Amino acid sequence: MLPITLYTKTDIGKERTSNEDSVASLIMNSQSFRSELHYGILVVADGMGGLDKGEVASEIATKKFIEAVTENIFHYTSDNGQIKFKEVLTKAVEAANKEVWAISENQSDRIGTTLVGAIIVDNHIYIVNVGDSRAYLI
Repeated sequence: MLPITLYTKTDIGKERTSNEDSVASLIMNSQSFRSELHYGILVVADGMGGLDKGEVASEIATKKFIEAVTENIFHYTSDNGQIKFKEVLTKAVEAANKEVWAISENQSDRIGTTLVGAIIVDNHIYIVNVGDSRAYLI
């Protein structure tokens, strides 16, 4: 199994004067007596421009997403030992959403963000998205 290399970049676009994007990536390695796996975890969030402090929402969401994936990736396994990536990604989105809502409720400003997250393992990629941000396979 070849190691994974990740690259990330955001762009302000043509419409905005400030970048409300946040991006995070992490490479994890798992080794047992039977195998060695390399995981790539990626997330990008784009703060909602119509709301205040989109950059705050996107930063909170990306941090919580990565945290939740790393905490749960080995907790959701099937009977045959395979990781249930759908459940891991769903839990990570739920954790990020909960965190953004908690911050939003404690501020006078409403905040929100889109989110696209992915886990890469072997020759597979598992993707989740919320909102109008998209993931592309190139």
